[in-house]
Amino acid sequence: MKKRHLQNLAAAAFTLALGLAACAPAGATEPVSAETNSGKDLADPAEMENPGNQLPEESSEKAVRGTIFYNGFILTMNEGQPAAQAILIVDGLISAVGSQEEILAMAGADTELIDLGGRTIMPGFVDGHAHSFNNIWRDDFEAGQEFLLSLGVTSTAEMFVEEALIRDLQSFDEAGRLRMRISLYPVRIDNCGEDRGEWYWPDYSVSLEDGTLLQIPGIKIFSDGGSCNRPARSFEYSDGSLGDLYHDADTLAGIIRQAQEHGYQVAIHGLGDRAINVNLDALDQALAGEPNTLHHRLEHNTLLSDDMFSRYSEVDPVTMIFGSFPACFFADNSDQFQYGTPAENQQMEWQWRKLVDSNPGLHIAWHSDAPVFSQPVPMNNIYGFVTRREMREDGTICEPPAWAADDLLTVEEVLPMMTIESAYALRRDHEIGSLEPGKLADLVILSDNPLEVEVNAIPDIQVLMTMVSGQVAYCLSEDQELCPSIN
Repeated sequence: MKKRHLQNLAAAAFTLALGLAACAPAGATEPVSAETNSGKDLADPAEMENPGNQLPEESSEKAVRGTIFYNGFILTMNEGQPAAQAILIVDGLISAVGSQEEILAMAGADTELIDLGGRTIMPGFVDGHAHSFNNIWRDDFEAGQEFLLSLGVTSTAEMFVEEALIRDLQSFDEAGRLRMRISLYPVRIDNCGEDRGEWYWPDYSVSLEDGTLLQIPGIKIFSDGGSCNRPARSFEYSDGSLGDLYHDADTLAGIIRQAQEHGYQVAIHGLGDRAINVNLDALDQALAGEPNTLHHRLEHNTLLSDDMFSRYSEVDPVTMIFGSFPACFFADNSDQFQYGTPAENQQMEWQWRKLVDSNPGLHIAWHSDAPVFSQPVPMNNIYGFVTRREMREDGTICEPPAWAADDLLTVEEVLPMMTIESAYALRRDHEIGSLEPGKLADLVILSDNPLEVEVNAIPDIQVLMTMVSGQVAYCLSEDQELCPSIN
């Protein structure tokens, strides 16, 4: 699959959105930004050429079913059409994306029109690595999915899956109760380094049918410690050891090849630089010069030495990184983690800026790792990416340490990582992760445009509506007018 370089996509989206608004024809309502409309009322529908649910005359005899959202900022994550003013949803799919004039002209007597009033639509957030239904919501799948949908997360991945969880989620799905997308990764090598064997094959083989809610794209492999034992790194711990490395490169490459034979993607945990180097070596061996068509992944990538950055483009793994930054851990001397990095090596931690700059075209995607590491709140993760700040439970802010304060990404870079790139990590980018015709209508309505607001206001952006396959999966009670009745 051809790689996309999406680092500047969201910036282009914002620029094009403003251009569309400026060039809108008479009768098309200009989206009103939170920044420029502070303290002002939105346009009075009575003054609009197409107020409320009034259909354009030229399309009144058409019979298009579905829903049109208009008068807003549509951030598509589609590099061919980065932004728009309106979108048409028909039978659970995106039918058209474009200017307000052209999309409203497609409306018919059976089309429901939703005036966004200058709000923002973007693809639903895709959390590429979490443990929500295993660690938090094991006994209440309904509460778990309701929580995630309220955050705008339309797809997530369970990254430590045993047989009982697969069976239970399959039953939940077969009963018609699942309302979001979940990718399951059966565990092969567990967090303490135990090889569980190929228990998942063939009873739980690769499952990637388009449109389904529950899928099995790959398996999970731990290569070093973290939640059990310690990360494998190149510098010593206080006892003189280098941490816990679970395989050499040859052994790990053999496990990857076994997975490839059955069509599984591998997701390989690696926290310490010594483990990550082994992961890169093993994946390089297993691919043997062939493209990474199964989207094999390296998880976390938190500790990197200067000589490692160029290797990512050479090996081409899907590279998973955290959004939230543990600023409070460093500021409050917390015991949140079992290990710490000496001051002389701390600059190796969380080098996202250098990772991005050194690897144009590399697929880099977001993961929360909730609840093991952080919470799956997209706005807080965006905030962490772009500021490195973290909010305490009492609402006060922890500032990042000096060595991490300049290692920031931009909102323009981050939004693709949290949508289309995370969809790529789940092998679903052909059907979710961007808003373009033919894709599933998985999207969210936000109270503000994350590209416009001041960075400290990002955590305050609300999810007003979440849609999965054209169905309203969550609707904020105060904003019912934004949630279509026809899906």
